[in-house]
Amino acid sequence: MHGTAEELCADPGVDAVIVATTTTTHEEYSVLAASHGKHILCEKPMARDCLEARRMVDAARAAGVSLCVAYRRRLFPQVVAAKRLIEEGRIGEVVSVRTHYSGNMDIE
Repeated sequence: MHGTAEELCADPGVDAVIVATTTTTHEEYSVLAASHGKHILCEKPMARDCLEARRMVDAARAAGVSLCVAYRRRLFPQVVAAKRLIEEGRIGEVVSVRTHYSGNMDIE
């Protein structure tokens, strides 16, 4: 168990971190993790503004680590199907999209 983010990032047994704190700390923890050579999965929103996001990307690039944003909805079957239909031109020109999801996700 680690008492601080610094201790966690300094642990050589840790390869990657998930930053799932409040958005106000995403930049701080992501840059810290990158500075210790840890790969980063950051919850959304990634940052509060473009400058924070740019600093996070720059830190990850400089450290040679991956920085990813947790956005799993793009893999939902209905989203994949809609993307395929759009790419195939089967539903015409898309000018607006509004979606709603509510329900249980039975994922094995």
